[in-house]
Amino acid sequence: KVASVDTTKISYTNFSESDISSLTFNNDNRLFIGPNWRNTASSGGIFRNIFYVVQDAYGNVYKLRFVSMGVGSDGGTRGNPVIEYKLVKKA
Repeated sequence: KVASVDTTKISYTNFSESDISSLTFNNDNRLFIGPNWRNTASSGGIFRNIFYVVQDAYGNVYKLRFVSMGVGSDGGTRGNPVIEYKLVKKA
């Protein structure tokens, strides 16, 4: 299961277990994140206004964000996206 979170509503840093109940998880599409985390145009890069909350098959819940991918001014290395994740709730 995956849900996207708009950082104008709550930041990645401040997202906690108590915020999980406010999410609507997408249960049907395993490709939900797909290309929605990045803009591949030369001036693009990662979208910093969104992060994801993922629930695994065991019920553990993680928050996940893309940090860089090396396009535009995001500071990364092209072809080596950087992902940050943290356990929010252990099943």
